[in-house]
This record gives sequence, structure tokens and C-alpha cells, in this order.
Amino acid sequence: MNDFNRLSRKEPERIENLLKYCVNELKIGKNIDDAKVFIAWDRVSGAKDFTISKYFSQGTLYCTLSSSMVRNQLYFQRERLLSLLNDELSNEVLYTAPQDGPMVRRLVLR
Repeated sequence: MNDFNRLSRKEPERIENLLKYCVNELKIGKNIDDAKVFIAWDRVSGAKDFTISKYFSQGTLYCTLSSSMVRNQLYFQRERLLSLLNDELSNEVLYTAPQDGPMVRRLVLR
């Protein structure tokens, strides 16, 4: 029998590792990270219905809110929100954590 027709057996790989490998190879990590930050904001802040737009750049999350009252309440909870956001992101499988600290360093509410 010809050995070339046989498939070589390899050790099984965890799906999390394969997903991370694919994300790195396709260079789509930045887009996925941004989407994960926006989803985490909606979960953590409780202001999904009041958030008009979100933008994430260089560790800063910019959120435009439709209610000045909600913006004021969230303003005083910024440090807590940053902590909760980064905790939420650290539990994500496809989150590519930066080597120099938390992913979301600053929160700007407009």
C-alpha cells in the first residue's frame, strides 16, 4: 500500500487555539477586538438603549449618549465601568490582550 495516500495523524488541537491562529493569520484581530469592546459596553453599562454611537481607538472608548442624565450617571462610574469592561473582555476567547496593560484604558462620554 502506498504511504502517500494516507493522511498523517497529528495531535488534536483545542478549538480556542485554532480560532486564535485563524484570527492572527487573517489579520482580523483588530476588528474583532473592537466589536468585543462594543458588545462588552452594551452588557456592562446598561446604557445600550441610550448609546447612539461607539468608537474605539488606541485604548480609548468614545460613547455618544442620547440622554444627559444617563451620561452624568455613567460619568461618575467611569473607573468601575473600565474595570468591568476589561474583566468582561479578559473572559473572551478571541480577545487579543495587549501586552502593556488593559485593552480599554480610557472612557470618554459625549
